[in-house]
Amino acid sequence: WRALCPPLLTGGFIVTTQNEKVGIFGKYLYDAVGQRVRLFDIGSFKNKTFTADVLLHYSDAAMYEIDDAKQTCKKSPLKADFQPLKIPQDAFWLSQTVVGSSSLPGQGLLVNNWYGKLPDKSGKPVTGTCVVKNNGICEMNV
Repeated sequence: WRALCPPLLTGGFIVTTQNEKVGIFGKYLYDAVGQRVRLFDIGSFKNKTFTADVLLHYSDAAMYEIDDAKQTCKKSPLKADFQPLKIPQDAFWLSQTVVGSSSLPGQGLLVNNWYGKLPDKSGKPVTGTCVVKNNGICEMNV
């Protein structure tokens, strides 16, 4: 593997379909040390809004669906292996872009885009490596 992301990471994501029938806005908390991922989602499907709060606890092989409004937590078996966020060794570099402003030093976020396959998976994710201020490095899958 080329590089791992930081062991503790937070971020957000947006998922939409081409026909715009499904839209999801989410936040994730990634913990490689404890092998946990927590997802907070709000979305719409067929003109109905839904929310989700899910904790994937890989080392315990458990998934927890949390409902704050009802104050409930449903535990289910998790039958998947933890997949650390990283850039595969055989991935190849696609491009480099700046998110934000590039007119002043330190005002933008430099992003390297990579393309590669995950082992034993049929999908082909694009992976971004973000270089942040003060020479810190944040590497993440997009």
